[in-house]
Amino acid sequence: MSKENRNDSEIRNNVISNLYKIIGLVIVAAGVIVFTLLSQNSRSSTVDGCRVNDYSPFGQAQQGVWVELNSYAEAYAVSNFDMEYPGQPLADYPEEHFRAFRRMFMEVYYTDSSGEEGVRFTKGYTCNGSEVYDLKDMTFRSTMIETVGDIDVTERGDGDTVSVATWYIGDYSYGIMALDHPLSKEAIEAMIPQLK
Repeated sequence: MSKENRNDSEIRNNVISNLYKIIGLVIVAAGVIVFTLLSQNSRSSTVDGCRVNDYSPFGQAQQGVWVELNSYAEAYAVSNFDMEYPGQPLADYPEEHFRAFRRMFMEVYYTDSSGEEGVRFTKGYTCNGSEVYDLKDMTFRSTMIETVGDIDVTERGDGDTVSVATWYIGDYSYGIMALDHPLSKEAIEAMIPQLK
């Protein structure tokens, strides 16, 4: 066998050997990925102990969505916790609506006959005192922390009226929102102990 043929043969053997090593590494990596995805099927992602998203066997988080509901019982079934709230707190907004986000939030809001919202009550299973409302794009002239009973409440508004009040107790965060028709400080503070 000529020297040139021997070199070609060695090169081919080295290529085949390296190819087998690469294939072996790919198989091991695929096995680790499959094992990880399947082991996540029985767990859920958590933040400070709170259930956030269930995972499918393929590892994708199921996308949660707000669901408009017809009754408190349906909202309870979706959120998986109860909520006490003021019943028809504003005379001009008698129509009660429910919505929930699976295992995380429940909301009750009141509208007038034209669908304009008067006030919204929200409870969220956050475990860490997170806000129940996304307020990052909103500006308020006044933000104050007030003590109502034994609860520290963040009140946002214009200084005279309150548009958003938020607080947390234990694993739950709470909020009252009246963006379109802000409430007096006295009115919103009377509602705070009723939201549980």
